[in-house]
Amino acid sequence: MDISKSVRREAIITLGRFGSKEDEAVLKEIIEKDTDMDIKELAQGGIDAIYSRLQHTEYPATIVNTGELSSQEETLQDKF
Repeated sequence: MDISKSVRREAIITLGRFGSKEDEAVLKEIIEKDTDMDIKELAQGGIDAIYSRLQHTEYPATIVNTGELSSQEETLQDKF
């Protein structure tokens, strides 16, 4: 049974958005075996999306308070 291209596309997009590191193997297999270049590119984009999301999760941005005011904060402070 063949799965339509639109269903395959949606599955790959969903894996990219919500998949975990383990789902990379599925996307790599798609890249290796699928004959449709659009699907292969989408699978690579899914892998990139997983890694990007994992980087943001593992290394969240930190805010460092230096005690100094930015120029915008100084301007607001002067007005009030």
